[in-house]
Amino acid sequence: MGEKVSIITISYNSQKSIEATMCSVLEQTYRPLEYVLVDGGSTDGTIQLIESYIPKFHEAGIETNFKSEPDKGISDAFNKGIERSTGDIIGIINSDDRLSDKQILKKIVDSFDSDCEVICGDILWVDEVNNMQYVRKSSMKLKKLKYDMVLMHPACFVKKTAYQKYGTFDVEFRYAMDKDLMARFYSNGVKFQRFPEVTTIMSAGGASDENAKKVFQEGVEIGVRNGVPRWVMRTREKYKTARLKLINIWKRGGVQDLERLRRRPYLYGLYRWTGKTDFRTWVHWMGISKYRVVYLFRKCKKYKDKNKVLFCFWRAIYGHYATKYGVDLGTTTQIGSGFIIRHVGGIAINGGVIIGKDCEILQGVTIGYERRGKRQGNPTIGDRVWIGSNAIIVGNIKVGNNVLIAPGAFVNFDVPDNSIVIGNPGKIIPSEKATEGYVVNTLDI
Repeated sequence: MGEKVSIITISYNSQKSIEATMCSVLEQTYRPLEYVLVDGGSTDGTIQLIESYIPKFHEAGIETNFKSEPDKGISDAFNKGIERSTGDIIGIINSDDRLSDKQILKKIVDSFDSDCEVICGDILWVDEVNNMQYVRKSSMKLKKLKYDMVLMHPACFVKKTAYQKYGTFDVEFRYAMDKDLMARFYSNGVKFQRFPEVTTIMSAGGASDENAKKVFQEGVEIGVRNGVPRWVMRTREKYKTARLKLINIWKRGGVQDLERLRRRPYLYGLYRWTGKTDFRTWVHWMGISKYRVVYLFRKCKKYKDKNKVLFCFWRAIYGHYATKYGVDLGTTTQIGSGFIIRHVGGIAINGGVIIGKDCEILQGVTIGYERRGKRQGNPTIGDRVWIGSNAIIVGNIKVGNNVLIAPGAFVNFDVPDNSIVIGNPGKIIPSEKATEGYVVNTLDI
C-alpha cells in the first residue's frame, strides 16, 4: 500500500459549486485516500449536500472527515483541515475547483521523489463568464518566491512533514496566505519538484480573483518579511494593479459591466463603434483617427478639473491630433457619453455647445455661436442626434432627442423630438424612427 493522500476542501455557502468538487474526488482511483471537508457554518444547503455524499465516499473506500463550524477566515479553515488530515501527502482543492482526471492523484504519488516535500503541477483556469480558459503553469524559479507567487497553489501537494516542521498558514493573511507559506518553505530548504501536468481545474472568481488588490497589498508585507525592500514591493504592487486593469479590459470582449462603461466614456464610445470593449479592439481602434481624437478629447475632459499637469499633457497630444485631423472641438464643450465622429475633417464645434448622449457627427459639420439677434448664443443638442456631413447648426436653439439632421441642412431654429431636418433653409419632417439604423449600439448608461 502506498502513501496515504488527504484532500482538503473548505467551504462556506458553496452549494452551487461544491458538488463538482466532491465528484472529482469521488472518481479518483488512488487508495488509500482521505477526504477532509471543512465547512464554515454554511446556511445555503451546503452541509446537507456534503452529508448526502459521505455514504458514497465510504462505499468507494474513501475515508471522510467532515465538520462544520465558524472559522476565522480562509487561513484558519485551511489549518483546521491540515490538523485533521491523517495522510502523508496533503492537497487542497477549493469548493469551486476540481481535480483534472480520475488518475491524477495516482500520477502525483508515483512522481514524488524520495526527498521531495512539495510537488507542483499546473492548473487549467476557466472563466465561464468571458468564455475563456488557459493553462497556468508553476515555475521552478523558486528564488522569486520571496516576492512573487510563481507556483499554482491549487496544484501543489505537500508532505505533512513539511507542515509539521515549518508551520501552516499564517492567519494574519486573508488572501495571499499561500504566498507566505511557500516562501517560508523555500527559505527553510524544502525541496520542490515540478509535475508537468494539469492537476486542477480552477474556476475564475474565487477569493483571490475578487480581491486581487488586497492580494497585492498583502504581497508587499510578505516580500518585506522575506527581506525585500518595501519600495521594491510597492513598485511591484502598482505594476500588478495596472496590469490587472489591462487584463480585465482585454478579457471583456462584450459588455458585462455597465458601471465600468459609466466610469470610462471612451470605452462606451468603442462599444458604440464595434459592439466590443476588449483590449485588442481598443488597441486597433486607437490607430484610427476618428476614434483616437475623441479618446484624447475624453482624456482632456477627465483631468481638466482634477490634475492640471495631466490635463496639460493630454491637451498637448489632443491639440496635435485635432489639428492634424481637422477637428476644432474645444475642451470646454459639454458632450455626453457615446459621442462618435464618423468621419474627421472640417469639423468646428464651439466651446459653449452642449451635446447629449449617443450623438454622431460627420465631416464638415459646424455647430456654432450666433453673435447677435434673438438667437444669440450656442445650440443645445439632445440625445440620439445624428448630424450629416456639411450640416450647420447655429444660435441659441434646442435640438430635441431622436433627431436626424440631413447632410447640408442649415438649422437655426428649435427642433422637436423625433424629427428629421432637411434642406437649406431647413425643413422639419416628424418621424418616430428618425435615427433608426443611424444611431446604433446604444446602452442605457
